[in-house]
Parts: sequence; structure tokens; C-alpha cells
Amino acid sequence: MGCEEELHRTYVCKEAKNLLLKGYDVHKIRAMLNVKMDTVTEVPEDVITDIMNNNKPRFKSINNSNIPISTILNPTTDPEVKVFLQHIINNEQSK
Repeated sequence: MGCEEELHRTYVCKEAKNLLLKGYDVHKIRAMLNVKMDTVTEVPEDVITDIMNNNKPRFKSINNSNIPISTILNPTTDPEVKVFLQHIINNEQSK
């Protein structure tokens, strides 16, 4: 088969793929998407199987951050900020 013929045979829009993966059958999906039945052909079973099998995640996200937590969460405060905060706390307590 030529490339264009193969494209026409196997093309399925994103919305239809998502509905297929949710478990709807082809006839229900076409009804939901208001597809004119006289403009489309039957979907080959190998196309449906391919969509169902190839929609698994290909990459797994792995946290490979090597930054020590102590550098991210620095519990020490700048001395000037410490004085400023203490000043605010003292003013609040004196009210």
C-alpha cells in the first residue's frame, strides 16, 4: 500500500483515540463524535489493537536530583533579617 492509502486506513483522531482507550466501541465513538457513517469505512481490528497496545507510557519520570536537602532548606536566617523579625515581634508584643 502507498503512504496516502495507509494514512487513510489507519488515521484515528485524538478524540476518538481517547474514547477508545476509555473503553467505548467504534460505533458508540462515531455516534458521540457525530461522524457521518457514509463517509467512513470500518476500522480494521489491527488499528484498534495497535492503539490499545501503543498508548502505554514510554518514559518514566525519575527524580534524579542530587542536591542535598540541607542546601535547599537552609534553616539559618540572615542576621539582619533576624534583627528585623525580632523588632517586629517586640512591637507586636508591646501592643
